[in-house]
Amino acid sequence: MVCLPPLIRHWAGTSIARQMIGLAGAVLVAVPALARDAPPPGPGGTYVERYLLDYVVPKVLPGADRRGEVEGDPPAIPLYRGETLLGYGFDTWDVVAAVGFSRKPFHVLAGFDLDGRLTGAHLAWHLEPITLLGRKDSHLQAYLEQLVGLDIGAGVQVMFDGATRNGTRSAATATIDGISRVTITSMLFVDAIMRGARLVARGRGVTLQTLDVGRRLDLESYQAQSWPEMIADGSLGYLSVTNREMGAASGESEAVAAELWVALLNPAGIGVNLLGRRGYRSYSVGRSLADSGVFVAAAGDFMAGPDPAAGMPPAARLHIVQGARRIPLTADRFEPVLYLDGLEQPDGFAQGMFHLAAADGLVAARPWRLEVTVADQAGDTDAVFAIDYRLPDRYLKGAPLEPGADPLSMAGDVTLGSGMVGAFPGPDWRAEWRAQQVGVIILGASLVGLLVILLLQDAIVRRPRLFLILRLGFMAWTAGWIGWVAGAQLSVIHVLNWIQSVAMGIDWEFFLMEPLIFVLTAFVVVSAVLWGRAAFCGWLCPFGAMQELLNRLARRLGVAQFRLSAALAQRLVAVKYLIFLILVGLTFYSIELAYAATAIEPFKTAITFRFDAPWPAVAYALALLGIAMTIERFYCRFVCPLGAGLAILGRLNMFDWLKRRVDCGNPCGQCNRICPVGAILNDGSIDMNECFYCLDCQVVYYDSHQCPPLIKRRKRAAAALAA
Repeated sequence: MVCLPPLIRHWAGTSIARQMIGLAGAVLVAVPALARDAPPPGPGGTYVERYLLDYVVPKVLPGADRRGEVEGDPPAIPLYRGETLLGYGFDTWDVVAAVGFSRKPFHVLAGFDLDGRLTGAHLAWHLEPITLLGRKDSHLQAYLEQLVGLDIGAGVQVMFDGATRNGTRSAATATIDGISRVTITSMLFVDAIMRGARLVARGRGVTLQTLDVGRRLDLESYQAQSWPEMIADGSLGYLSVTNREMGAASGESEAVAAELWVALLNPAGIGVNLLGRRGYRSYSVGRSLADSGVFVAAAGDFMAGPDPAAGMPPAARLHIVQGARRIPLTADRFEPVLYLDGLEQPDGFAQGMFHLAAADGLVAARPWRLEVTVADQAGDTDAVFAIDYRLPDRYLKGAPLEPGADPLSMAGDVTLGSGMVGAFPGPDWRAEWRAQQVGVIILGASLVGLLVILLLQDAIVRRPRLFLILRLGFMAWTAGWIGWVAGAQLSVIHVLNWIQSVAMGIDWEFFLMEPLIFVLTAFVVVSAVLWGRAAFCGWLCPFGAMQELLNRLARRLGVAQFRLSAALAQRLVAVKYLIFLILVGLTFYSIELAYAATAIEPFKTAITFRFDAPWPAVAYALALLGIAMTIERFYCRFVCPLGAGLAILGRLNMFDWLKRRVDCGNPCGQCNRICPVGAILNDGSIDMNECFYCLDCQVVYYDSHQCPPLIKRRKRAAAALAA
């Protein structure tokens, strides 16, 4: 073992660690017979062949009595009644390769008719942990049935507890209710179905809009281009204005005073080159097919202020003109673009995008111009500058429009192309942060408050009453708001996802989809350097706070407390590390077994679902809380795999904030008896792997009526004064 790092070598050298590793190995050898891998595709290499069986056909498209053969790109199966084609069925993985919260594929079979309306959605296979921890497949299936009858050309808003979590500015938007406390899975499923249906429909020539005639946009084609190349071919409009044209009274007359860029974001060949793949994907999710996105960038005198971050020119000065139609680009349509990902893009400009719905009347396939009105610097008159914009022919399909025709065409089809973006489509994580902005601020304030308590701990613990109020108040806040209200309960599932991400490549968008969990995780990682696992386990874990509050209440009511012997506690502590090792091993062997094993956590039942779960799960959680009333934090100390993982991370701890004296342990053992979780060893040192930072020992440390060394010192001082 000489090649192991000192920490691992020391830990593995203990007898308990050797027993634990041996048992973990035996379990990992025994579970292969129970493992079930992800199912293989059908004989032709597509999952729709495997899952769209005869009995499933009516669930996907009622009225259909038979299926055809897999065809087309993306692959789908035509569905018939007799010889009459009714529509198409597809598997979400075949079309958009979406993954769920488990970071594993899910398979939803969906169908639509020839009018472009969803006719059914059937959940065939998934590994989402919610169905193992308090929710059933029937909940997911009932959720998906809300999509039946929706126009696949419309955007969809998912509502959670009355609030929108993924949004579209389109007037043609449907609203469905998400599964409470299951936000990520809810949005990922509907996103895969809607975008998959659009792709399949486009590939079969199904009309997605009432006026889908004439020329329409080619949204799937993509070729990398720099800004100069896009300006040269017209896909990025550009205008520069000199000081003379601006009417400036000073400066070189032919020097550039202002610059303006404009582009239609809908085609991937333009949107991806301006926003990057992830930015374009974030822009497109949830938009209606009848929406358009107009990118505008400005520099110099066209900007609202000297700082590029100040925003675009005042919206009242921007208009899109197409024929007799004049569309003002108002502030309510605007969304800032915080970063760009273009090649050879200039510096020092402000940028953003304006969202236009079908009702605004922009026909994206036809030429239009952007007008910007500015006050002439030489006087009070207004000057109007314009960029004529026309999409290059390669972004247009179909016959040219007849003179005088004014169809909506495919004004805002923002469907993602199947080989254009990565395998994880997903909703817009930025929309999630906007939707949970208040929660993020409250959580941030809570973390700042905790930092103040921990950094000023010496001053606070000298005032026992103040400390007790802060401790009980923060525990109640953690269990109440952080847990039951916000649902920000970290789980070992998050740890397993992080471990898998490190092994397979981190997709930050996936983790950013849960703003509160992301903020909490970031705090835990940083605080591990300062306080080890204690900052989270002792102060921020809702289930841990619930256990501590119940134990304090039990003691107040006179419930007898059981204190385990040091030898027994030491052996029981190893159990949570064993559980954690097994879960990590299962994660790389069978994620389904791993998620099933995470049911050992009561967090989903007690915190996330607020005891609205199957009775065995509720009974298990209540039993753990009952035990905690007599053995404080029993689950945290001996069972919790999340605590074990954080204890390993906590070895990064570089500081020792807890004060000790040379008398501690020998001859004094007062703190050993006071510590509610037995984290103080016989020699007086503190085992930070097991410490929950309750600070009870620090209250004693500064109390001259409880700490024996201080009691002796006080008595000697009193005797000296008396003499």
